[in-house]
Amino acid sequence: MPLPPTPQITGDSEELSSTVTAALYRWFLNDTFLLETSNRSFNPTQIGYYQVQLVSEFGCESEHSDSFLFKKAGVEELPAFLVKIYPNPSDGNVTLEFEEPGNYELEVFDMAGKLVHSKAAQIVNRTTLRITQKGSYLIRITNASGEMVQRSLQVR
Repeated sequence: MPLPPTPQITGDSEELSSTVTAALYRWFLNDTFLLETSNRSFNPTQIGYYQVQLVSEFGCESEHSDSFLFKKAGVEELPAFLVKIYPNPSDGNVTLEFEEPGNYELEVFDMAGKLVHSKAAQIVNRTTLRITQKGSYLIRITNASGEMVQRSLQVR
């Protein structure tokens, strides 16, 4: 089967779209996998350089699109709470350091969007995670108020 054509990204201050139709779309932020979806359009939540890769109905993958700089119109939104994740890239032992103590839910997703680790904890200052498989991950952290912060992580 032929590879899907290399897509381009079009967008405005609210939504990004692939110029080419496909079965699946893999979105990347700053060269790190973000999510896989069947929707042609995507509503970004962070400022940065986005790319899209197409997957055909036969599983063939396109080249990544050129990077598209997304800058939200108006005032930049600040994260609901501050958390540092280090080291990044990591050998799999990761420290998360929180500015404020509280109840947090930590979720780690692989490149396919599969939940690979989940942890709910009362965190005073910091906690650690151990990720055993090399790869790119998305860490989603939610506080007790439901506010969420997402960060990418590389494990080498």
